[in-house]
Amino acid sequence: MPKGEILGLISSVPLESSLLFREMRRKKDISSSISTGTVGDTRVVHITSGMGIANAAWAATVLCERFSPSEAVVFGVGGAYPGCGLVAGDLVLAEKEVYADAGVLTEDGLRGIEAIGIELLRKGG
Repeated sequence: MPKGEILGLISSVPLESSLLFREMRRKKDISSSISTGTVGDTRVVHITSGMGIANAAWAATVLCERFSPSEAVVFGVGGAYPGCGLVAGDLVLAEKEVYADAGVLTEDGLRGIEAIGIELLRKGG
């Protein structure tokens, strides 16, 4: 990226960005979900959005309004669960999207997202 431009990064949960945070230099936490810093010579802003469409839209809006990145990348697990044949660090590009953020499909049918223990919204703290 050209010098001075910002790369915007969004992931839904902290675990997805753990490698990024190990590589990030001059890291500054602006809030519990927004961090800035550099990776190599690139200035980055990372937002941990939380799971789901509404949270992703919030993160993208904050990223664009507050930081005006030149480019943005959304990354994370993206449904790559154990047994899918991938290992940590594999790069995969989606061929299709399945909007599963409203729940999870189990052998007993569709259950709410709370069934996997990921909160959609944290109030306070």
